[in-house]
Order: sequence, then structure tokens, then C-alpha cells
Amino acid sequence: MGEKRKYIRSVYPEDIEKINSQNKDLLDKFLVGKRNLSDTTRNSYSGDILAFLVYILKHAENKHLFDIDVEEMAEIIDDYISYCSIVLGNSERRLARRTSSISSLYIFYKKRRKAKENPVELLERVKATSGQYVTAHVFLSAEQVEKIRSRLRENSNIPLELYFELALFTMARINALCSIRLNQVDLEKKIIVGVVEKEGYVVNLYFSDRVKTLIGKWLAERSQIGIESELLLCTKRGSDIKSTIQTTYTQTLSEYAGVKGVTAHCLRRSGSDLRKKAGMTLEDISKLLNHKSTAVTQAHYVQADYEKLREEVDRYDI
Repeated sequence: MGEKRKYIRSVYPEDIEKINSQNKDLLDKFLVGKRNLSDTTRNSYSGDILAFLVYILKHAENKHLFDIDVEEMAEIIDDYISYCSIVLGNSERRLARRTSSISSLYIFYKKRRKAKENPVELLERVKATSGQYVTAHVFLSAEQVEKIRSRLRENSNIPLELYFELALFTMARINALCSIRLNQVDLEKKIIVGVVEKEGYVVNLYFSDRVKTLIGKWLAERSQIGIESELLLCTKRGSDIKSTIQTTYTQTLSEYAGVKGVTAHCLRRSGSDLRKKAGMTLEDISKLLNHKSTAVTQAHYVQADYEKLREEVDRYDI
């Protein structure tokens, strides 16, 4: 007989009680709106979405779903599915069902103009390789990074160039980057202190000489234009630059790289992957990404280096 399957419980009644009441209301109205569902399907939707809402409770400050912007939510869903795969040991079919349930909720409210976009559409369909959850993410190669740098120099867009280099080098999430204030930046030590990351973690970000030079150029340009803002990254009006990054900046970087689908989170993945290829240990990369373990780093933030594997196979010929 095969080994008996082990079930890991992740949702408890006390967790459900603590779920944001607005999110509970979203689920209730969704289930009421799906009048033609069978009891089995309805229960499946309810269980899947409740489990996701508990994850939001524990890992996203219990925020109302529609208060989280689409790209951040896509990242949360990605992390959640990774958790279900790595920690809960969910099968490919189970992961696909969880993803489908979340997507159905957003589709329901998108049709009713309550949700602007469906974050699941930013992710690839769930598939599995040897039981591991994977998605077809965009990883920029070293050649594509140099192509972007060349185009940025040609077009002389200092704020875009600073964002690109800072995001790639620090591998910080977009929310963290957009929250950096000038008084947190120490140019001499090349460090940004007290940056608030996901789940409220406070971290320090280290930056390169290239980024240091760009910060100097950006501060000089700001002074000349007359931009007044406490934020390091900001629009020419001094306001939050996040929406500009998610639309104009990412579209421009995709064009410069010659590849579709470059997002803010793509730079986080690309930075980690390029560091791994350069020889940095998985453990150190995981620390820089502020992951709780190397499992998620290995599964989603670095690619298999098949050229190196080919060399190793030849080296250990039999």
C-alpha cells in the first residue's frame, strides 16, 4: 500500500473569526450571487476563499481585498500558492483549484465594477514539475539588463534609471521602494535604513556606486526643477510614483529589454537570479529578499542554470 496522505490544517475557527469583516462580506455576497452552483461547488469555493482570507489576515495585515493594488495582490497570491505547495503539500490539481477560486471571486466583482482588475491574470496558469509549483515568470538576462542600461543612457531619464537600478540591486518590493524617504538614505555608507517591507518587517537596503551616482544626479535635477518631496522616488510634482512605475516605467523597460511582461516584481526576481548566477549563495539571497526560508527563493526567484549543469555533467563523466 502507498503511504497514507498527511493533511496539514491551516485554518482554524478562531482565525475565521478574525478575518476582516469586509472580506467576509465579499465572500458572502459572492456565494449568494452564484445561485446556480451545486452544494459541493459552493462549499469548495467557500473553503478555498476562506483559506485565502486567513492568509491575508496573517500575511497582509488583514487588509480589505480591494485596498490592495493589483500588482501587490498578484505577488500575495503567488506567495500564497507557494505556501500551499511547499508547506501544505498541495497537488497540482489542488493548487489550480485554489487559484481558480480566487480568480472567480475577482471576476465576479470585476463584472460588478467593484474590482478594477483580476490579479490572477498577472500570473501564469498553475502547473507542476515533479510536484513543485512553478510559474513562467520573466527573468531578465545580463544581456537584457545591459540593453536596458544602454537605452536609458540614450534617453537620459534619470528618475526611471534610478528606479531600475535601485529595484534591481536592492530586490525590494515596489511598496518598500516607493516609501523610501530622503532622510533614510545614507549616501556615504550606501545604505537606506528603516525601510518597511511586507508584513511590517523593517529592513535596511544596500545600494551600489551606480545607484549612489544616480541619486546624486536625481537630487540635483530635483533642485533645479524645484521638486519638493520627502520621498526619494517621486513624480515631478513630488507625489507618489507607484502608479507611474506600474504603467509607464514597466512598459518602457519591457520595450528597452525587447521582452513582454516586465513588471515591478520582475526586477526583484531578476536581481536574485542574476546574483545566484554570479555565485552568491541561496541563503544570502534569501536573506536579502527577506524570505523566511530558502524554499520560496529556490522555487520562484532563481532559475536552473543548465549551462553550468552541462559543465558539471561533463566534469563528472562516467
